[in-house]
Amino acid sequence: MAQKTRTPSSSIAASSRWRDYMVELEHDPAVREWTKKHFLAIPYSFLGLRHHYLPDFLVTYNNGSQQLHETKGLPLMFWASTKLKRQSAEEYCAKLGWKYKMVTRGWRSSRP
Repeated sequence: MAQKTRTPSSSIAASSRWRDYMVELEHDPAVREWTKKHFLAIPYSFLGLRHHYLPDFLVTYNNGSQQLHETKGLPLMFWASTKLKRQSAEEYCAKLGWKYKMVTRGWRSSRP
């Protein structure tokens, strides 16, 4: 099996959630490549101010499909800013023919 193209986890795993998810992506046979260093900044507005949302991972599957994945702990799922970021990311992905995935505990079904 060919080695996946990815960002080195040792240099960017700022949280255990990211590190654990990197391991999941690395072992998923459907994933061709993934990165945290994708430089995508999705604009959104919150409380009248303009912000940019940087999703955690850009994932490319063996079938050529792409997805943006965001890892979140359960309490953060209910924050207003999280909901706005998710909505903006879903709209952004729809324009590109991609999918957006919010990843929480029990994420072992990351395939398209």
